[in-house]
Amino acid sequence: MTADHRLASRRVVTPNDLLDERMLIPGRNSPLRLALDRAFSIEDHQPISTMETSMLNCCHFASAGMGVGIVDHTSLRSAGCRSGGDTIRTEDRSVPRRASAK
Repeated sequence: MTADHRLASRRVVTPNDLLDERMLIPGRNSPLRLALDRAFSIEDHQPISTMETSMLNCCHFASAGMGVGIVDHTSLRSAGCRSGGDTIRTEDRSVPRRASAK
């Protein structure tokens, strides 16, 4: 997400915090996507808008202000994005949350 995004200053972002956001998410078969699907299945609602793309594109699109990207640290480094190490907390695992803090 961009540095001025309403969630950018939070240390922890929950799935519920993301329900009104446009989510930039990895492909259906990636382990990260499966973890995200599990996290959102606990909520009463799903995000209002999602865009499925590669993790690298999630980084670039998020840094352009197109939404909140959910990616792994490898994709962050490959895209040249800076990671603050922030996470979404789910019941049984932590999921990287930040796509960009440019």
